[in-house]
Amino acid sequence: MPQGRRERARRKRDLMNKSGLIDKVSDTMDLARRDGEAAVNAVIREVMRKVKASHKAAITGFGAFNLSRGTARRGRNQRTRGSVKKAAPNGIRSTAGTRSTKEVNGRSPAPTPAKVTTKKADTKTTVKKTATKTAMVRRTVANKPTAKRAPGAKTAANHGPRRPAARKTTTGRAPTRKAPARPSRTR
Repeated sequence: MPQGRRERARRKRDLMNKSGLIDKVSDTMDLARRDGEAAVNAVIREVMRKVKASHKAAITGFGAFNLSRGTARRGRNQRTRGSVKKAAPNGIRSTAGTRSTKEVNGRSPAPTPAKVTTKKADTKTTVKKTATKTAMVRRTVANKPTAKRAPGAKTAANHGPRRPAARKTTTGRAPTRKAPARPSRTR
């Protein structure tokens, strides 16, 4: 079925990519974008790690991911026409969970995320803890030794005075003319 330009643009606009998912997670959970990105990356990393180790990674209500192993086969080298062994390709097979299938079919409402509530006293201690952590990070960065450079290596400071850029000169040739347009053919 051929798609029109508007239909393709609408589908592209409605596409949920990783950046959109990070934005949604950080907005829903009242997190900074960096923390939302860390959360999404942690989930993806753990799923990929389990699948790579030939284990099944199942997220209840969402779906399951497992390794799909292909079979090794023989291919043909196009240049020499010789037979070549091809490795068995691996892929990821995913299956949707029942809750997400029901949600897509309109049979049950989506689960709403729980709101995170904190006491004011807890917030103050958390702010103090993060402030001390950032101060510790700054101190450790400041205390790190600088990288030694090789003897004779030049830096931007010791290159000497900058010379002005060379000017472009013309060779005195006449400018080229465009060819006249061809007459159109009519039937």
